[in-house]
Amino acid sequence: LAVFPEILSAQTWGWETATIDQAGEYTSLAVDSAGNLHLSYLNPQEGIKYAFRPAGSSHWFTMVLDHYNGYSNMSTGIALDRQGNPHICYSPSKMKYAYWDGQKWHTEEVAPNSGLIAYTCSIALAPDGTPHLVWYQVDYGGQVNYLHLRHAVRRDGAWLVRTLDFDAETGKWNSMRLDSKGDPHISYSAYHEGLKYASWDGKNWIVQMVDARGQGGSTYRGMGNGLTLDKNGIALISYFDIDQHTLKFARQEGTRWVVQTLDSVSPSNGTGWVAWHSSVVLDAQGFPHVIYGDYGSLKHAYWDGKQWHVQVIASGQEGQYRYSAVVVGPDNTLYVSYQDGADGALKFATGHLQPPTQTADAQRQQPDKKKQ
Repeated sequence: LAVFPEILSAQTWGWETATIDQAGEYTSLAVDSAGNLHLSYLNPQEGIKYAFRPAGSSHWFTMVLDHYNGYSNMSTGIALDRQGNPHICYSPSKMKYAYWDGQKWHTEEVAPNSGLIAYTCSIALAPDGTPHLVWYQVDYGGQVNYLHLRHAVRRDGAWLVRTLDFDAETGKWNSMRLDSKGDPHISYSAYHEGLKYASWDGKNWIVQMVDARGQGGSTYRGMGNGLTLDKNGIALISYFDIDQHTLKFARQEGTRWVVQTLDSVSPSNGTGWVAWHSSVVLDAQGFPHVIYGDYGSLKHAYWDGKQWHVQVIASGQEGQYRYSAVVVGPDNTLYVSYQDGADGALKFATGHLQPPTQTADAQRQQPDKKKQ
């Protein structure tokens, strides 16, 4: 069942690549209204880094924000305020928050001494600039396993932190977006259940099951989820189903979800949690694009108005991690950051919509200018 509007001609995308840094992991991308690009990532030799590329330029400016403590189960996330200033979360065993105020960087720890914080963090900013954070709390006070998804919002200079879901092992993979009112929407994994979705209605959290794991399921359904909202606030989620070895896509329809399978992935996609990562964006026509890794290959799945297509952006050796992220520029250009499989360099791919290919029948319907 097609859930997106149709267009007359199929889309194809062409890609160009460039190098940003000698190393890059756990990337996150953002683009402002002027087309300037902002990137957060980890360079293990240098630390947590921020990169900026002005619109119309091919040159990246990079800087170190914080040292790296060597903890590998972490991520970074980036979001922009209305002035285009970057705000970054990163989770090297603790929850860190860095932001640029227009003149200098500020860095702070959120929920200090609460225990081990690791794996995925997400960040989003409300229209008034209020920051929201989501993370996975591994243990409590460094002693007892906790394994829950936590949400924090900054009010009057203080962080208000709450556990969002107390079911076992919730939120190791998470993704967050805010709607036009500034209310958070979060997709997240739940080990014993499946892919879940939580939204704040102004008073309470509303939690829905998107894709239940089902009986006999032995592993995560909902790993590597990526979330976006369309112009009407409808949620769209990309994620992996490990039992079926597939990449899936879910679209919200009221209280129910339409789920599609986009691609089959290798049963040996990787042994580490970072092998399972996807992100989804909408282009100028409202069509979804999903960027994800498949056992060394970096792939692009997209809806062209009639059907889904899958193309390989970069191939690689088996088991290589890509640490990818994607955004859409104001001119409808796709931008993807990822790690090079050969040497670990931080790469950047630019995707352009190609002119439609005319069929022989369409060419025969063209008027003969020589006879006119």
